[in-house]
Amino acid sequence: MATRKQHRSKKKMSQDEKREKICEQVIAALELVEASDFSLPWTKLARPVNASTGAAYSGLNVFLLTVRAFSLGVSGGGWMTYKQAKALGGQVRGGEESVTGVFYKQVQRKKEDAKQGEADTEYYSVMRTFSLFHTSQIDGLDPAKLSLPEVPGAASQVVHRPELEALRDSLEVPTRYGGERACYSPGLDAISMPDLELFSHTDAAWRTWLHEVVHATGHASRLSRTFGGAFGDKDYAFEELVAELGSVILSSHFGLYADKEHCGAELEHLKSHAAYIKGWSRLLRDDPSALFRAWRLAAQAADWVQARAAQDDVELEVSARSA
Repeated sequence: MATRKQHRSKKKMSQDEKREKICEQVIAALELVEASDFSLPWTKLARPVNASTGAAYSGLNVFLLTVRAFSLGVSGGGWMTYKQAKALGGQVRGGEESVTGVFYKQVQRKKEDAKQGEADTEYYSVMRTFSLFHTSQIDGLDPAKLSLPEVPGAASQVVHRPELEALRDSLEVPTRYGGERACYSPGLDAISMPDLELFSHTDAAWRTWLHEVVHATGHASRLSRTFGGAFGDKDYAFEELVAELGSVILSSHFGLYADKEHCGAELEHLKSHAAYIKGWSRLLRDDPSALFRAWRLAAQAADWVQARAAQDDVELEVSARSA
């Protein structure tokens, strides 16, 4: 039987060591994806939640927990700390490995001004980590005591997405349908999408579209990111990682649930990421901090998109009142 002590870190890790550990988790999951059908895990699974409190995880933890779920071969369920499992009468099985989650704590310190002789207070963020286990790794849990949301099935998925339709129609970046490839062209500042009937579900098309919209936020007239010079180089792989992480955030924000099976254009879109997966693995091995830089840029892109969507909502509401 596992004890809490067994699941504790033996020593306090530095910030760099924490980043390296988290990146090791992601690289291991990417290698599993590469060995399978290149179907990226976050397109299949519902948003991770804490099974004890019912609270949904946010930020980088959405990505970290979803890739861990993929590596465990589970879908649904939830996560909790060793202490939360014990409180619910559960016991983490011996030998089970936890996943490392992250949060940032605001820390203050005094900065001495040698010239003025005065002390100023400055604030900075410090990354903290915590360990989580999936419910499938825990024995003795009573399902009735778990706080897990119901995941909508295909029959209850909403096909009509007025919020996203309004966002698409209001963007200065045009979306052109037709063909079999989804992509964003920086030179034309335009998005190309396959016809909707080629997707397994309308939400699958929207998830793919959001990936391309994140790319579009990197245009010089918006957030001005580096797209990379050629397919396969580090900058290109990094931008693809930003777009994929951004689509994770936005899909969760807009409540886009994935079908368990992929077909048609969506599968082709995912297969096109095979080379990116290799590039991401190399990138993270060489520079573990790249994941955190990519997430920061993805969050900025998601904020930009969400702000535009909120603006469209206000305009739609005003229009409806005046009609």
